[in-house]
Amino acid sequence: MKKKVTKAKLFWTQTISYIVVIIPITALFIWNWGKYTASLGGKWSLFGCGGIAIILFVLITMNKIKMPSFFVFSVIMAVISFVLEPVVQDSKWIWGAVALGTGIDAATFQPIIKRMKKALDRDKQAKESAIATLEILKENPDIFSGRT
Repeated sequence: MKKKVTKAKLFWTQTISYIVVIIPITALFIWNWGKYTASLGGKWSLFGCGGIAIILFVLITMNKIKMPSFFVFSVIMAVISFVLEPVVQDSKWIWGAVALGTGIDAATFQPIIKRMKKALDRDKQAKESAIATLEILKENPDIFSGRT
């Protein structure tokens, strides 16, 4: 007998999938933490500029912010790159860690999540169909009377 797929199981599977993706990146940052915090402002500049870079990236990609000119954007990116230089130098390793985590996720968790979503959709459609059929039968009780 198959186990019933629930929204909670899907949620926890997606959560584990996310954790599997970020574990290699987190391990890389922990491994190189001393190198990253030895730069200009230490860990606070790493957090500050990293946070600013992420927020700017998200806002620009969502078209929520417009840079006044390319010069202003270039200055902001130069400052962020200067402060985050150790991280930028390790970008090949960071992207490798991203690829590793994403590859593991794609091979192990994404097929399961896809199956679980299909099962939930199928159960939802079956329930809606049963409710609609029941309503029709309630409205027309003599639908099956007579010869068949």
